Amino acid sequence: MTTPTFRLPELRGALTAARHPLTALLIEESDAWARKNLAFLGGGEVARLLEQQLPLWTGMVYTAGAAERVRDVCDITYLFAALDDDCDGVGPLQTDQQRARAVFAGISAVFDDPEPDPAAPYAVAFADIWRRVSAQASPDLRDRLGGALRRIFDVWAEKIGALSNERAYDMATYLRMRPIDVMIKFWLLLYEYTLDIELGRLFVTHPEVTAAEDPAIRHLYLVNDLLSYRQEYYGDHHMNIVAVLRQEGVGRQDAVDRTCELIAVAEQDFLAARDRIRTGELGSDPVVCAYLLAIEHLVSGSLDWSYLSSRYHGAGYQWNGLTSGIVIMHPEITEILAG
Repeated sequence: MTTPTFRLPELRGALTAARHPLTALLIEESDAWARKNLAFLGGGEVARLLEQQLPLWTGMVYTAGAAERVRDVCDITYLFAALDDDCDGVGPLQTDQQRARAVFAGISAVFDDPEPDPAAPYAVAFADIWRRVSAQASPDLRDRLGGALRRIFDVWAEKIGALSNERAYDMATYLRMRPIDVMIKFWLLLYEYTLDIELGRLFVTHPEVTAAEDPAIRHLYLVNDLLSYRQEYYGDHHMNIVAVLRQEGVGRQDAVDRTCELIAVAEQDFLAARDRIRTGELGSDPVVCAYLLAIEHLVSGSLDWSYLSSRYHGAGYQWNGLTSGIVIMHPEITEILAG
């Protein structure tokens, strides 16, 4: 069988990028947290997660704010990456919807009871983080985080049902589920925590701020799908824009090209919305400006991290620095060649 390949164009555009100044320390501390609190997964699985440089993603995305709060988000990143894998990758939950719903319910219960069942290890790990977050987050933010997480769990349960029945997705279903599936609204809410700001009322009085969120969300899940396509191709996972287009009869390269065009449009739409807000009545509001910059770093940081992480490209992957070229989708690892 011929190894699948595609031509990857340059995706980097005009977005600025940064890292939290204490990223190295955050990685060290969060890696230690994962070794302790995710030990129930087994040593091999923890080692696989550690190789993926998950706290580096957090440092590239949450580039400002108190280090102890960003560290909490690093731990959240580890926990939900592990759970995502369990539901949609290498773990037993991906074919057991009933068991997955029980795990989700145990985590959700932590919002009301910070002392979970010791026999529910995901809930125990989440409770360790949530005690820190809830002590500093406002009641309104706590409620919105809880609501966002419950919506994510509903979509994950639906996705597990589709995997169990080997159902593919049509485009309408994909577009309904994918923005929630990748947890983006949850990550956006956590900016209010890391930056110590309140945006709940702002979204009510100035809904135009969401005009900057929407294209950023599109950019994030499209980049995720494109750069994780090798992983999901061999895992036979269908919640991926390239896979959905392929199912509709589009050739692989055409599906990649269409996805890249959508990514470019999403960036342009975000920049336009950002600039409209900056030149409008909210442009002098430091909270709004901080949030807009945070969204920009969420988009650019996620793109840059997606090139380098073994999470998408296979164990032992070492990024060669190329951001465009010929992508060879080997079963075990991604290879990118110039050209």
